Amino acid sequence: MTTARPTPEALFEHAEFLSRLATGLLGDEHAAADVVQDAYVAALERPPADAAGLRGWLARVVQNRAFNARRSDARRRDHEAYVARGANDGSRDDAFERLEVQRKLLATVLALDEPRRTVLYLRYYEDLSPTAIAARLDLPVKTVKSRLARGLATLRERLDADVDGGRDVWLSALAPIAMGGSASVGNPAASAAAKTTTGILGGMAMKEVLLGGAALVAIVLGWQLASESGGAHEPPRELDAANDRLALPVERDGAESIASVAPIAPTAAREALVPEARVAPPQATGTLRFHLVRADGTNVSGMHVLLVPADGIEERKQLHRATTDAKGDASFANLLAGDVRIYLASGHTDHDRTVAPGETTAFEWRLPTTEAVRGRVVDDTGAPVADAEVWLSGHPLRWPYAMLGARTDASGAFDLIDLDPGARIGARASGRLPSIVYEVGELGAGAGGVRDASLVLGARGGGIRGRVLDPGGAPVAGALVHAGEAGGYNHDGPGGRQGTWPEPVPVATDANGAFELPGGYEVRVPLHAQAHGYPTWSGRIDVPASGTTEVEIRLADGAIVEGVVTDAEGRSVSGARVICATELKGGWYEHAFPAPAALTEDDGTYRLELVPPGLQDLNARGLENASGRAYRQVPCKSGEVVRVDFTLDTRPHVSGHVVGVLGNALVGWRVSCQPAGPHFGRAYPRQVFTDASGAFLLPNVGEFPVEVSVYAPNEWAPARATATIDPGTEGVELIADDSVHEQGSIEGVVLDEDGVAPRDATLAIYSAENPKTGFFVDFDPQTGHFLHGPIDVGGYTLVVTRATGTALVGEPTRVETDRVSDAGVLQLEPLGRIELTLTGFAEEMLERVPLSLDRPFCNTEHLEFERGLFVSPPIVAGEWQLSTRESELFLRLQSVHVVSNEIAQVEAAIRLAMELLLELEFADDDWDDVTIVARDDAGVELARQVWFPAHFRTPGTQVKLQLPLGTAHISAATNNGLRANADFEIGDLALWRTPQVIRLE
Repeated sequence: MTTARPTPEALFEHAEFLSRLATGLLGDEHAAADVVQDAYVAALERPPADAAGLRGWLARVVQNRAFNARRSDARRRDHEAYVARGANDGSRDDAFERLEVQRKLLATVLALDEPRRTVLYLRYYEDLSPTAIAARLDLPVKTVKSRLARGLATLRERLDADVDGGRDVWLSALAPIAMGGSASVGNPAASAAAKTTTGILGGMAMKEVLLGGAALVAIVLGWQLASESGGAHEPPRELDAANDRLALPVERDGAESIASVAPIAPTAAREALVPEARVAPPQATGTLRFHLVRADGTNVSGMHVLLVPADGIEERKQLHRATTDAKGDASFANLLAGDVRIYLASGHTDHDRTVAPGETTAFEWRLPTTEAVRGRVVDDTGAPVADAEVWLSGHPLRWPYAMLGARTDASGAFDLIDLDPGARIGARASGRLPSIVYEVGELGAGAGGVRDASLVLGARGGGIRGRVLDPGGAPVAGALVHAGEAGGYNHDGPGGRQGTWPEPVPVATDANGAFELPGGYEVRVPLHAQAHGYPTWSGRIDVPASGTTEVEIRLADGAIVEGVVTDAEGRSVSGARVICATELKGGWYEHAFPAPAALTEDDGTYRLELVPPGLQDLNARGLENASGRAYRQVPCKSGEVVRVDFTLDTRPHVSGHVVGVLGNALVGWRVSCQPAGPHFGRAYPRQVFTDASGAFLLPNVGEFPVEVSVYAPNEWAPARATATIDPGTEGVELIADDSVHEQGSIEGVVLDEDGVAPRDATLAIYSAENPKTGFFVDFDPQTGHFLHGPIDVGGYTLVVTRATGTALVGEPTRVETDRVSDAGVLQLEPLGRIELTLTGFAEEMLERVPLSLDRPFCNTEHLEFERGLFVSPPIVAGEWQLSTRESELFLRLQSVHVVSNEIAQVEAAIRLAMELLLELEFADDDWDDVTIVARDDAGVELARQVWFPAHFRTPGTQVKLQLPLGTAHISAATNNGLRANADFEIGDLALWRTPQVIRLE
């Protein structure tokens, strides 16, 4: 049975994209490599069920891992900045400096030559469009636009020359005007400076000049106002935590108020306001009813239900909730006609039912085999937590699809039944950080098959409560609010059980617009709110470690963006996707709520509604990957319509044909590319399929040479042809091996220690020729039987993993031509452990030594220092290799044999070490790989590395060897017979960080 789940090779297809994403988020290649490795481990241990969403799933894991790594640094910076502001508040001096630069801007405008001064005044102070200015001055529109562009260029040049410090200084000074006068919510110094500036400038006349000039300042800062079509782009880097204030909604003048966060006045001082009815045009509605039963036919009562329209803009605006009654029935009336999707708190999902206008749609929903969970919620000291909330989500989708499943009793206990094995479960309690989230099917089984869950809450944190108001100040009932970082990435919980870091969960406002968020929060918390009929509100607030922060969220009316998407030849593009969101890289976006998005009609037109006011990123992409991309950055205002046209552009691209060994066109073959050699991770990976003539076009490949690979249909590895090609190359002919490979199948049975099928396990098969080549294998959840094929003839290894890591590495099995090979019974055994005694190092320093264990097909395991010993987590039986990650220490690789259900006692010696840097030179370039070996005086191998040409494409590339102090004999050899030998005295200061040249001849 061939699985539809992604293969490991498919996971590795996205390596460059993930590396670039992680590096962009962290700014550090080494930290980024760790994050990408974590994403691979997560995917191989618990892969996404749907391969179609693989890249987004991997991007989310990498992104959230990176956010977590950055969060501690961000908190520290925010705290230091806050303390610095309190100790030495220079806001008034800063305000006067900004005032001086702003005065120079106004003076520079007045000093412009005619006619540029007039057109700038009419455009940005009287807010006339270029067409209106042309009519008033009796000029062609093209002339007006030319004078505007030249005038703005002159302003920038003169400010560069007149302001001490140049562009960096005047950009900083003008930003508060462009942002509407407020630099940051929760930034007292910046807020005080803005108020001081406004007070000094005071008076109605000056206020009108400044407010009218805000648009001009935005243009001077380099922001586009024109709506000509844009082309392909490299999207802006995401703001780091220190610059988050620039992305905050800010308060503008009068009715143009965008959004704000401010302390709530005492309840007694406020008048309860009744929300104004938002009148909508009459639309066709219908009713949906269903009867919920278990597999045995008994009714499921008390089940929380969430219904979400599955298409159109309403998907993110209208959520409907209900609970099944004693008979297992649930009903939703007055639903807008169309497709809907139903989610149960148990984690089950029913996809795309259709609500017919004026009719009642009814059906029976019979749940498949379900799980029960009995658990406790405790705090970080182990004490039970009463009245804690246990939240459930049925899939890896982001909230607001999470639902409250239960509350704990006085002993911290809870019970849940009828759960989907894929449901995710986590706990929250007021004043504490939430627990790690676990998948139900990966929890340990207790008595009677009931899953056992111990949910441990985090440290104490502050609370958040507040109100959501509409633009007129009336409370908004039913708005969804959440706070906290994105979460969703893999994380080890107490006891080593791996789960995911909790994602934020929403709460709905009451009739007075009030809300209180569950759980505790930390300093500088992202806060989001969404209400039907309004754009998503987003900001950040400072939350103390204890107590409750009160906030008021003022929603804004949305803007509308509409236009046309065309291709490079000017033809309308149907089905192109336009989205209002900042691209994180590679076409993926991070949202608190789904961003405004639309598909173009047959004539290429689109319309985005409920667009947040302010400067917005707009991205367009063709339905077909080869159509290209486009990007625009556009200022939007509440209640106004902005026209933005896009021209899709594939440049830079690579195009050509794929042919077989006899010159025949290969149709439907997959062609992918990734950055080549030292450019790894610096451009987007791309993938397309050849057309009826064997032609392909890889769009928007980036600026660097790319490695293009060709794969046979429905085959993910190995590549049938590869070539390194410069971007912009056209007419490439790739000759691929189109021969038919001999194939067979493999079958067997996988069982746990008790002889039953392990429902919490994952099975994968790896090729002996290339351990990176593998496939996920489905097995029968009742019997454990699997049948996988057809696959190429050769040797294979079967690997079973669980949430705790690798559970079994099977014996190699040979697949023969046109036969079903029997892999036998793969029966899991209890795991073993290692206890290591380390010698050769001062005892008080031992706990600082980082030690790791590695084995093919297994995750790297790290040893913890406990009671004078290094102790491993439970690991699968077999041979493991011991190593250290510290560059100044050397631990000779040792083979450690682990036995099932036993503790292996190991002793190892460690020595001081130093890195030797080698720079290789070659007599010719006709080689494919080079092997470098280091040995000591006794001939014992100290290190071995194999390097490939991609590592040597730029001069000065260095090979690093970590070697112990003493004499090291180095030998290097290429596959075509080039050789070199050299001896070095490791520890000689002359070698310290100085590359040693070795020439292979």
